[in-house]
Amino acid sequence: MAALPRRSRFAPWAPRPVLLGWFIAMLIACVALIACAAPAFAQAVDTTLWITDRPVRAIARAGDILYIGGDFTVVGPATGAGAVLDAAGDGRARSPFPRILGMVSAATPDGAGGWFVGGDFTRVGRLPRRNLAHVLADGSVSAWDPSPNRIVYAVESAGSSVYVGGEFDSIGGQAREYVAAVDGVSGEVLPWNPGADGAVYVLAAAGTTMYVGGGFTSFGGLARRYLAAIDVASGDVTTSFPDADDRVLALAIGGSTVYVGGAFAHLGGQPRSFAAAVDAATGALTAWNPSPDYWISALAVSGSTVYAGGSFEYMGSLYLPHLAALDATTGVAASWIPAPQGPVRALAVSGHTLFAGGSFDTVADEARPNLAAFDIGTDALTAWNPCANANVEVLASSGGTILAGGEFTSVGGLMRRSVAALDVGTGAATAWDPESDGPVFALAASGGTIYAGGSFDSMGGRRCQNLVALDAVTGAATSWNPGGGVPAFEEPVRALAIGSGTVYAGGEFGSPRFFLAAIDSATGSPDYFDPFANSPVDALLLHDGVLYVGGQFTSIGGANRSRIAALDLRTGNALSWNPGADGTVKALAAGDSTIYAGGLFSTIGGASRSHIAALGRDGAALPWDPGANSSVYALWADSKAVYAGGSFTAIGGEPHQRIAALDAASGSVLPWNPGLSGDVIFALTGTDSRLIAGGSFATIGGEPQSFLASIEGVTGDTLVRLFEAEAHADGVHLRWRFAASPAIRSAWMERAEAEHGPWTRLATLDPATQTVVTEALDATVEPGHVYWYRITVALEGTTQAYGPIRVEILRMSGLTRLWPNPTNGAIHVDYAVAQTEDARLRVLDVAGREVAVLARGLMDQGRHSVVWDGNSPAGTLKPGVYFLHWESPGRSMSLRFVRLPAPR
Repeated sequence: MAALPRRSRFAPWAPRPVLLGWFIAMLIACVALIACAAPAFAQAVDTTLWITDRPVRAIARAGDILYIGGDFTVVGPATGAGAVLDAAGDGRARSPFPRILGMVSAATPDGAGGWFVGGDFTRVGRLPRRNLAHVLADGSVSAWDPSPNRIVYAVESAGSSVYVGGEFDSIGGQAREYVAAVDGVSGEVLPWNPGADGAVYVLAAAGTTMYVGGGFTSFGGLARRYLAAIDVASGDVTTSFPDADDRVLALAIGGSTVYVGGAFAHLGGQPRSFAAAVDAATGALTAWNPSPDYWISALAVSGSTVYAGGSFEYMGSLYLPHLAALDATTGVAASWIPAPQGPVRALAVSGHTLFAGGSFDTVADEARPNLAAFDIGTDALTAWNPCANANVEVLASSGGTILAGGEFTSVGGLMRRSVAALDVGTGAATAWDPESDGPVFALAASGGTIYAGGSFDSMGGRRCQNLVALDAVTGAATSWNPGGGVPAFEEPVRALAIGSGTVYAGGEFGSPRFFLAAIDSATGSPDYFDPFANSPVDALLLHDGVLYVGGQFTSIGGANRSRIAALDLRTGNALSWNPGADGTVKALAAGDSTIYAGGLFSTIGGASRSHIAALGRDGAALPWDPGANSSVYALWADSKAVYAGGSFTAIGGEPHQRIAALDAASGSVLPWNPGLSGDVIFALTGTDSRLIAGGSFATIGGEPQSFLASIEGVTGDTLVRLFEAEAHADGVHLRWRFAASPAIRSAWMERAEAEHGPWTRLATLDPATQTVVTEALDATVEPGHVYWYRITVALEGTTQAYGPIRVEILRMSGLTRLWPNPTNGAIHVDYAVAQTEDARLRVLDVAGREVAVLARGLMDQGRHSVVWDGNSPAGTLKPGVYFLHWESPGRSMSLRFVRLPAPR
């Protein structure tokens, strides 16, 4: 981007055409509009389409049914990171409740049917909310907006006040170190200000006392390690209450007893491993000592029983992994063994039911993704099974409902292993459930049959290694058996195409054919077609009676063909069409007389083409040359555009995150920008009106729409050929370019603080500068806010709107979360980049030596995640203490984590 003009303090809006290099005056005169139609948003996301818990790698549509395949285990509605669930029945999510973008780690009822929620989020419903919000009983978001500047771990209401704990040092524009009190009606920060020197993880109120646990070593100006009791009215610390020698993660009140859980080995100077109880009146430690062998993260009391959840395996000498029932007086564990297969992070009691949330797939050997419920009278697992698609961090109960919050984006779905069918009209999963035991990489529909390829051993109730035909109505495997009773495809199938009476399969297999086979759709037998590729096939396209093939091969069909070829359907021989690529071809799509190719190449068709190209009938590269800065894994072409998906962050010289729409004639990037956040797009399909994308993304269009999304495609004439907005240190940089069209009467730039308005006109634009890229700076934005931008173009009697583009103005760059900690496996790291800048994310040992580099270089503005498996150039990380260290201009910070020995 060329340098923006120096802006005047009175004229923050300062556009200029990049190609001319000089300022243009803004048009002052406005053309009167005869009749203004409602604007059409060019990238609206269908929020009714269900999503998954893991990547979607294949998509096929048959009529009104969308078939998806991938690595997932759950499909469900896109609820966002919080949901209110019925405490009875099957636990379906109640409506309305706003979708929360981010993570919810704290919640408490407001006493009027609504909820105060806290966490690490940026938006609640359509409103920007930073880390703390009030959701009313009708599902609306109140004006209450204290906006703490960092993550909130704990929220507790007492009287008319809301008490908040976390990692923040500012809330409501006032300095508050890790803990604060806020007026529950106005959101005004109250004078109550004990202050801490470290994170507050948990709050529990009882009478006039607030109990606090966390990672602090001083509280209220006194030396209080990890645990404190504070007078609610005065904020004075109770000195008689014991402290701990490591973090306190859980608190629960039972009568006159305070139950404490965490990572400590001593409480009040006495040995208490990870669990203890304190007399609330005297502050004396009781004899209660269940002695788990590892952390307790959650506690709940019901009558004479204390329920404990965490990462432990043993409670005393009893094997009680992750969840146990303890006598409230003696601490003796009951023999009940629910055995969640993963840590329990949250507990709540409602009536006669115990609810548990965490990071587990099964409970008592039954599928319960991350949420489960137990009958307190019988200890039996109930049918309550909301199916959260990721970790649950908090549970709170109120009036027959349970609020669940966490890292999930969906609650209230269904178990579906690697393959599912969704109703296009409702977006919900159908009863179709073939249940694969391994990932699905390819899908194809033909008549009443769905063909699936992947890396599985069984699907649809039958052994069918890596390739199967499924009944499109029942989901059962048909009698079609390419192996004839013997596994024929012993390695994964990566691509499928359906011809007349033939199923073409490409992949990594060596039998019944090398890497590419044609199977009779009636008998399941391989036919004479035998191109004999010498390396894997990754993409297939059947077009105009020709089979186009992409992959890693250098020989196929009896000829030298580098990574791309066209084959005769009768003989399997290579045709003369021979573009040749210098890297793997991963995707193919067809236009009227054009074959589009995507992959990992830098030359194809005899020309330099970066990862994407258009090829003519003679195999030569056409002038169409958008160029991507990284791999293209998926292509879809319709009558208006060519859509590309992959791992790229720029295409056509414009920043686009993993997905873009390209003009089918010129290759120029169209102003269609869904705003995807994630890693890779693996699959694309659609119609002329909508594009359906599958991949490993977390959000799209500013919505928590993980792994699968249906997006409004390019509509109508594209009068704005380029439109982008990006946050920088000095404001939001905007760039646009109009098409050369006499239909444009006038145009203007608008901004809103919610996706659907209300919109404020920033400036009138000059459509006379058609084909010229123009830049401007919006310097009136404020940190901590989310803005939406759109360009509205006036035509004869109507208008068209392009956008909106969502831009988040982060307060600062740095680390936002590290988990799990400690760990003996991979660590997950979340970090934020306030504006595009050079930054570095490293792992250091206690001596400050570099162990590994997780990210380095110019980073895009926004929120990012990385998973590190613990391997470094020096080998696997040894047990010990390490630091995750962030460096960016004017910002440096570290988070400590512990690497544990391998499990015994």
